Amino acid sequence: MNINNTLIEDLTQLRDSCSQFLSSKDRDQAYSVIYDNVKQLGTQEVIRTKEEDENISEHVASFVNKLLSMINNIKKMEDFSMQKAIAKIELADEIISKASLEIERRQLENQLDDEEDPQQLDE
Repeated sequence: MNINNTLIEDLTQLRDSCSQFLSSKDRDQAYSVIYDNVKQLGTQEVIRTKEEDENISEHVASFVNKLLSMINNIKKMEDFSMQKAIAKIELADEIISKASLEIERRQLENQLDDEEDPQQLDE
């Protein structure tokens, strides 16, 4: 097995791995559900604590806002990871295509060389 075949095999595995990563979950929906649930529960807790103590309510509101901010930041990092996976897939596809063309070109050259050799023997 030559280096081009090994490269194609490795890149195909990388591409498949990245594709599997992208399709494994519906991340946007998951983050939306988490965000909405935290926001809803946080709002309820702020309202509940507001009746008891305004200071505690403000502290809870601040804490809930920090949680929501963290969820947004994690989603942004995941979005970046997805963009990187997409770029890896595109790059792997491009390299696989070029390497495959190179293999085909070499095979054609070898066939032509093999066809020319018998003619030279006849002369």
